[in-house]
Amino acid sequence: MIPGEILTAEGSITLNAGTGDILITDSDGTGLEFGAAAGGNNLNISDVELGLMTASNLTINTNGDAVVENISAANSDNIAVTTALNANGDITFQNGDSTFNELLAQGNTGIIATVNITTDTGRLTLDTTEANSDITIVNLTSTGDMNVDPIRNLTINGTTLTASSNGDILIGEDTAGTNGNITANNALDIQSAGNVTIR
Repeated sequence: MIPGEILTAEGSITLNAGTGDILITDSDGTGLEFGAAAGGNNLNISDVELGLMTASNLTINTNGDAVVENISAANSDNIAVTTALNANGDITFQNGDSTFNELLAQGNTGIIATVNITTDTGRLTLDTTEANSDITIVNLTSTGDMNVDPIRNLTINGTTLTASSNGDILIGEDTAGTNGNITANNALDIQSAGNVTIR
């Protein structure tokens, strides 16, 4: 485990876990800036720095918010399976599309994506946990299952949700007793090589 904001280097640091996993924790809970967003006083991991990490799975935890910008397919490719982002606040994807092999993003209070998100080898999961938490997305593409699971409302501002390689698409909250809405603000094309479930 690497506690964020304790490790400092003048140059680059290569993290190679081989077939093992890498866990990075934001030690003071001020938030994560990931990709092109890196540069503030939070835990900062640039897209280039991501390219210096090799592991089966990468997990990044913060008690604050997370901002993700323009993660490239080339630099996320060394995380062979899943990149997991866990934020106690919101996760925002902005200012440039992001691509991962497989993505699990859990923003406890919400997820806001104003750009496209793609997984090019595995599943794509967007999840919230707190009451009244919403998800807003544009276009999503997964090579495998896609699960978009807000506790309350889902707003889709894009035009396509696509899951290939026998992937299923599951859209909508799955918590009994909560009432939410799914709103598509454009003509929406949902394509799945497997099943599509909207609830």
